[in-house]
Amino acid sequence: AWGKTDKHMVSILNKGNRAAINGKLVNRSYQDKEGRKHYATEVYANQFINLTPAVQKDNLPF
Repeated sequence: AWGKTDKHMVSILNKGNRAAINGKLVNRSYQDKEGRKHYATEVYANQFINLTPAVQKDNLPF
């Protein structure tokens, strides 16, 4: 996520929350110090929606 999207995601989502993400998958590769090649797939998020329902507090008298 870039720009304001990443800061917004961090402020709203917690570990275990469900989210719908709109963006693209980017594959990249790199070499470590020992010369081994590693591959990574990253999500470049443009938009997201928090799918975890908000917890409602009960106002019951008991």
